[in-house]
Amino acid sequence: MVSNHEFADCCSEDSPCVTNSGSLVYIVDKDSMLGNVIEGYLSLKGLRPRFFTDSETALQTLKNDREKPVMLLTNLLMMRVNGMELIDRSKQVEPKLKTVLFTRNADEEILEEFREHYSVKPDGILRDPFLLEILVATVKSILEGRE
Repeated sequence: MVSNHEFADCCSEDSPCVTNSGSLVYIVDKDSMLGNVIEGYLSLKGLRPRFFTDSETALQTLKNDREKPVMLLTNLLMMRVNGMELIDRSKQVEPKLKTVLFTRNADEEILEEFREHYSVKPDGILRDPFLLEILVATVKSILEGRE
């Protein structure tokens, strides 16, 4: 669990903000507590995160809203639409969308099956559990084109 103390100095020399300040980022995870923590942390890092617990809702919002996100962060194992399918379908709507997939190490076999099934690949993969600083570094690197 992340405490308020850890949020106190989120943008510092040791922990800089993301340079694409104000960019819209979708977070999709069935775990609302984790999603809310990620949403709060990315907000403090200068992004505009929008959290969804349902991949179908995220996909419909992507299709219908005028403003498009620059990045999609999603869990691999989701209800109804898994993370890889969400990435695949989201890229059909917004081809330039950057994507990061969260997966537990135990999901490695499942991830391999998904990689073989879907032609679109995520721009980054994070092994859960991960540190919030690793998430921010990954987001920053991908958005700045240093994947």
